[in-house]
Amino acid sequence: MTLGDGKERAISLFWADGQLVVTSVTKGDESSVRTNDSIAVRYVPHPTRKGYYRKEVVVNGSTVKRLDIYKESVPKSVEVEYLFNMHTHPKAIDGSFSFFFFARC
Repeated sequence: MTLGDGKERAISLFWADGQLVVTSVTKGDESSVRTNDSIAVRYVPHPTRKGYYRKEVVVNGSTVKRLDIYKESVPKSVEVEYLFNMHTHPKAIDGSFSFFFFARC
């Protein structure tokens, strides 16, 4: 997509309580792109299965993953970690492409 319009694009990756989550692509302009992704994991009582909870992974306000979990398997604490952000750069003068990778250490 960057090749087509020359705009930078980015994604973020998170580790959300045992699952890898990749955000949707964010489009920037010709010289930058900024992501502001939010992620949450919640366990709610299952609406129809007694003794089960529903694990929901919510990215930017939308549920992106849903999994039924037996109540005894619901963790005591939820682990959500930002892993990294990756974004493209438009085509360079020499015709090459590059990308930027930012990881929290």
